[in-house]
Amino acid sequence: MKHFKIILSIIFLAVLTVGCEIDEPINLDNSELNLQKDFKLNDSQSELARIFEEELKAQAKPASERDFLLSQLQNQREAIIKELENIALKNNSIQNKANSNELNNNATLSVSSSNMIRVGSVAASRSGSFGWTLDGSNMPTTLAKLSSSDNFGLSGTYPSQLLITHVATLDEATLANFDLFFIGYWQDNTFSAAELDALFDWVNAGGNLIATSDNSSFDAVVARFGYPNQNGGTVNQIIVAPTHPIFDGPFGVVNTFFASFDIGSFNQGSATLLATNSNGLPSILETSVGDGLVLLFSDVDMFSTASGRLSPGTTISTGNDLLLGNVFAYMADNVFPDADGDGIEDELDNCPNDANADQANYDGDLEGDVCDADDDNDGCLDVDDPTPFSNLEATVDIKGCDTNVENRMTSSCGLTMSDMIDALEAGTYKNHGEFVSAMASLSNSWKNSGLISGEEHGAIMSCAGRSNKK
Repeated sequence: MKHFKIILSIIFLAVLTVGCEIDEPINLDNSELNLQKDFKLNDSQSELARIFEEELKAQAKPASERDFLLSQLQNQREAIIKELENIALKNNSIQNKANSNELNNNATLSVSSSNMIRVGSVAASRSGSFGWTLDGSNMPTTLAKLSSSDNFGLSGTYPSQLLITHVATLDEATLANFDLFFIGYWQDNTFSAAELDALFDWVNAGGNLIATSDNSSFDAVVARFGYPNQNGGTVNQIIVAPTHPIFDGPFGVVNTFFASFDIGSFNQGSATLLATNSNGLPSILETSVGDGLVLLFSDVDMFSTASGRLSPGTTISTGNDLLLGNVFAYMADNVFPDADGDGIEDELDNCPNDANADQANYDGDLEGDVCDADDDNDGCLDVDDPTPFSNLEATVDIKGCDTNVENRMTSSCGLTMSDMIDALEAGTYKNHGEFVSAMASLSNSWKNSGLISGEEHGAIMSCAGRSNKK
């Protein structure tokens, strides 16, 4: 009402001193934009969990039967992964098609992030794991929390899914399939020098690595990155960077967390120190390697089921639960940066520093409404504009009658001719003649000021006369 009174005042002053309504917003088929959401992610995760259980059972079989069963189960896992990847590719194709459409000025396109973070880990079937890897016997709860769509999914706490795959070897071709890789508790003789080099090169080229090491006999990976384990850890952990996203992230604030069993520590070197143990020795470090990022943890049992530090099931509640969720969310953000946390990666976000999941963009420019200083792109900043979302129709329309007169800016900041007509149409009149009289006064003021020609004035009055305004 306040804006309506301001506009009427401006119209009144314009009279003394001197189009079609906007199309309905484009409604793209939500079923297409949310294919991934419609796909039963829980079903796929259940299947992956079933395969994991079958693999555990297969370990007790004779070697020939075990290898055959593991091969069959791996084929099933790859089929599920392929189906999920196809859905992700189709989503991206639909989103690109939607973004390429020419939208009306008032159109609003709501696109949910369909990012899928491809996570790799070394398969437990490789000797020497002792079950401390994501598909290992000591980390089923870890895998369950990371696989839950309530935690990581389009409608989860973190709006991207973690697609977790377990691989037997580390080489350039295998690692190229992943955005993020997790290294658990592996003896020093597990990986060849070529595998360690491949992992280093992958990170250097932009990969993201979470690596754990409990002692100096299980530190081949961290040592390859320049941070060998020096032992000497303790159960109690001290957070030294409380504002870092792994301690203050989407899953909540970590106030305390603990290690368990055999626990190591690092030399800080040039890395960023995030936490120490109670002896003051570095227990969590962050370092950049080329274009990639590495988080180093001095104990895999910060994240293992065996430690008892994680809560049962898929819930996120304990300090170690929160740490687990925040760590993977932080590394996922490094894959698809999302500074404002609205689920739209920065590269695609029309307001990367201001949350706007709906990506509303009234004037169709490069800036979304929440960060655009001139939402209707009429040259009058919103703070000074009585109508920050002006009627920007191409030609003036009076109650469904197209005058074919160009909808121009008036002499008043932020007002189009159609804005002023809309304000008149919203008024209350005794009869149709009173509305036509008000329209004539406005149109005459435009003609007298040179905004419109006499012929255009006639076209406007012709439509006004034929309107049914009461």
